[in-house]
Amino acid sequence: EGEFIDFFGTNGKAGGQFTNPDSLCIDQNNGNMYICDKGNNRIQLYSSNLTFEKVLWDDILKSPLDIKLTEQSIFVLDEGSPCLHEFSYLHSPVRSTITKGILCQVVNPRGFCIDSNGYVYVTDKTMGCVYVLSDSRLLYQFGKFEGAHGVCINEDGGIVVSSSTAGGSLQVYY
Repeated sequence: EGEFIDFFGTNGKAGGQFTNPDSLCIDQNNGNMYICDKGNNRIQLYSSNLTFEKVLWDDILKSPLDIKLTEQSIFVLDEGSPCLHEFSYLHSPVRSTITKGILCQVVNPRGFCIDSNGYVYVTDKTMGCVYVLSDSRLLYQFGKFEGAHGVCINEDGGIVVSSSTAGGSLQVYY
C-alpha cells in the first residue's frame, strides 16, 4: 500500500513552486529529480532529499510535458513548441528535434520514450499514431487510434501505447 511520508512544493511562480507540474523522472545515479513545471514553462531540479536546487531552461521551454533521462542526455518533450529538446547533464542545449512541420507531421505530441538503440518514439494525440525518429529523422509511423498518449518499451521489446479517449486502452506492438 505505501505510507505517506511528505510533500513538497506549493502553487506559484518562484523556484520551488509549481503551476501544473506534469511529468517527472529521477536520475538513478544521484537521486536528483527533474520535474516538468508545465504552467511555468520550465524544469525544476530537486536533490535526492527533496531540496529545491534550481530552475532549468525557462528561457527555452514553452510548455514541458514529459522528460526522460539517458546516460548521455536529458530529453524534454515541449508541447508548446512542439519540440523534443536534448540537453546535456551540464544543462546546456544539445539540439531540438521534431519541430512541428519541419521533420515530420507531429501535431499534438503527448508522450515519448527512447529505446536501447536510441530510437525515439513520440505519440501524437491528434494524428492518432506513433512516430519513430532517429537522429532527428522520421523513420516510420505506426498505429491508428484515438488519443495516443503515453508510450514505453517493455522488457520484450514491445511498444506499449496508451489512449486517453473513450475510457482508455493500451495497445502493444512488436
